[in-house]
Amino acid sequence: MFIQDKLEIDELVLNAGVRFDLWEPNAPVPEDLQAVTNPENGIRLATGFVDAERSMQISPRVGLAFPISTRGVLHVSYGRFFQVPRFSYIFTNSEFEVELGDLETIMGNANLKPERTTAYELGLQYALTSSWKIEATIYYKDIKNLLGQEIINTVDKKVYARYINRDYGNTRGFSLSLLRQFANQFGLNVDYTYQVARGNASDPNAVFFNNQTKPPVEPEKQVIPLNWDQRHSLNGSVILGDPKGVTFSIIGRFSSGQPYTPTNPGSQLSSQLANSESKPFRMNLDLNISKRMQIAGLETRLYAKGFNILDRLNAKSVYTSTGNAFHPYRTLGEAEVLDLNPNFSSGEVDLRPDFFDPPRRIILGLDIRF
Repeated sequence: MFIQDKLEIDELVLNAGVRFDLWEPNAPVPEDLQAVTNPENGIRLATGFVDAERSMQISPRVGLAFPISTRGVLHVSYGRFFQVPRFSYIFTNSEFEVELGDLETIMGNANLKPERTTAYELGLQYALTSSWKIEATIYYKDIKNLLGQEIINTVDKKVYARYINRDYGNTRGFSLSLLRQFANQFGLNVDYTYQVARGNASDPNAVFFNNQTKPPVEPEKQVIPLNWDQRHSLNGSVILGDPKGVTFSIIGRFSSGQPYTPTNPGSQLSSQLANSESKPFRMNLDLNISKRMQIAGLETRLYAKGFNILDRLNAKSVYTSTGNAFHPYRTLGEAEVLDLNPNFSSGEVDLRPDFFDPPRRIILGLDIRF
């Protein structure tokens, strides 16, 4: 439920609202986390379960805008936000079956609390001319109840990992943009964002994987870059032409790499701090060309769209042992690699198409409106 109202006093504009969220999982949780299965057959116990707790939040949101000159407007905002966990984290292994032996089981948790975010923003819009405008914004977000895991040892000497709320993070940064409103067959939009996202962990499954070794890898006890920490992002678009005739636009994107955790060659173990290295930067250019015309009295548009026109190999994932997307070996020569992988050629052995963004793609089309 959300209620909002707008109040205008002279040149001051106030938007205020409040949202009420109620989350009821309607699923069972074990009363005793160490006794969820029958020791004799490993089947879920028929008793010993209770309904998950409900969660609720009242989230106020306030936005204030007021002019500082005939061309400039300052705005500030504050808000709280509520996001329920993904269902996969709630209902994973809903039968509560625990595998024998070492840690092989991950169990969902219907008692997970929703993620809670508090956001602050301060911004300025300023008209340089009737066509050109600049914007500047700074922001901060505090995030609580990020997901992690705990390790549970059962009474029948089994072990499993269970999702819990244990992590936190924050995001802060600023953005700058320059906008030229489309007029006289020309329009432009450029924006740059600098962002820092840090917390104590960002992978909900990190504890499970850290406990696959003997001894287990100790979890981080300090603030580190989160998986979505992307320091620099630059986007731009230019449009030229006549909307009733031929138009041409180009869209460019540049972004620095997100962090990853380096590992030792031939192993998934790391001797370095989590997320201490960054993936390569990514760059992309798209083109759009269209022509409007009349054919037999019908409005027709002929268009061509080009995606990743430079056909650039943008790596979205890397081999954590080397930091690149092409091969996982630091010291092995080609002959040694082929000995380890005799069914592949040298160009195929380490090829991972899923590590890269899509290659160049061109679409030709025709729109006819009846």
